[in-house]
Amino acid sequence: MLLSPFTTVLRIYALSGQTNADNNWKVLLQSIIRECAILKPDTRVSSLDVLVLSLEESQGGKFSDTLYGFLDNCVLRFVKRPVKYYDILTSLAGDNESSQIESRRIDLLLIVILEQWPFLIKASTAPDTVGVAMWLIRYLELSIPAGGNPALLSQIRDKLRNEAKDNDCRAMLSKALKEPGDSGQLGKFENLAPSRCIVRDQDSTALGQPKAFAPPEAPFLSRPPGEDEDHVGLRKWTQKDIQDAIGEGSVGDLIFCLCSKHEDIRKQAQSGLVTFMAKLEVRKISSSQVSSKYYQPSGYSEWQQTYVLAGEVVETAKEMPSKTALPYFAGVIAARSFSILANPLHVMYTKINKFLNKGPQWNVVKLPSYWVDKVLLHPPTDDDAHYEEVRWMLDVLIDGLRTPAVSTLSSLLM
Repeated sequence: MLLSPFTTVLRIYALSGQTNADNNWKVLLQSIIRECAILKPDTRVSSLDVLVLSLEESQGGKFSDTLYGFLDNCVLRFVKRPVKYYDILTSLAGDNESSQIESRRIDLLLIVILEQWPFLIKASTAPDTVGVAMWLIRYLELSIPAGGNPALLSQIRDKLRNEAKDNDCRAMLSKALKEPGDSGQLGKFENLAPSRCIVRDQDSTALGQPKAFAPPEAPFLSRPPGEDEDHVGLRKWTQKDIQDAIGEGSVGDLIFCLCSKHEDIRKQAQSGLVTFMAKLEVRKISSSQVSSKYYQPSGYSEWQQTYVLAGEVVETAKEMPSKTALPYFAGVIAARSFSILANPLHVMYTKINKFLNKGPQWNVVKLPSYWVDKVLLHPPTDDDAHYEEVRWMLDVLIDGLRTPAVSTLSSLLM
């Protein structure tokens, strides 16, 4: 069976049984994991050690090739589209902030396995599926003492069990994680971990409790501007014609008022944006011409796309939970999109228009992952514009971090 270089090295390392931390195979695997982030690098017991320990117990069986083929497929799929699996993990954890924090304690490899499990069942025989399930149970149970969140691991187990067709497989998965405190696998882990795995010194940090993230200082980056307490954006755009209001950023300032912490300001901003749409859509002919009932589109050349953009922003703001502001990241995307639509030569013009065709309102939680996917994992509109698109995306990500409550970015930047 042909495997990718990563999975081949992983298999060799699992077979070697060597425990020293400076093992060349282990050093190589750790460097790859740091690059792709498919396993957690900052747990007390390395996630790589947990994976290898579970694989060691699976060696020598007739299911070995099927197991490594399945694992290889999961790794390759993650490398191609990593953002997709961040989104799946985010939805699995729920909207609760504490749940999102807990989701950081789950290896993304498990999320890929969860997605690919139904396809393995369809393509493999029942004995092969049972063999992979046996390994999965060990991997899930060994993940708990390494810092994995038991509730999320149980959710994954339940979804795996529900997809299983073989009765033996379903029965095995039903028993997994039921009594983690008495699990034989956990006892075995505690015996093997000191000799096989590298246990980091956590000082006063309890097992499985991640240390608080302390971002490095970046003096070369200026902080994005905070909320303008004067809220001049509510009025400034009314003093200019449409083209100048968009080109000079006055409409963007109006959009940022939707992100205000003050509910009355947000309501005024919504009303102002609806007024802007009315001004954008039609221009009343002077009373000297025929009759006041005749209207024509405004003189702004890009009025149609701009009208759609403004309408989607209004609908998105209306659908936000009660007393919740539009996230600043969504505001930044909206504000910059107005100026992009005014310039058909902009490198993001085509992608912004495709984004506007997705629907009448935005899923603000998935906005960061959507743009990372479209910029990093899809070809640029112009062959030589990739780095310009990446620069635009990074600038938007940084500008979107205007408040401590940046929940829409948590799934991407965790």
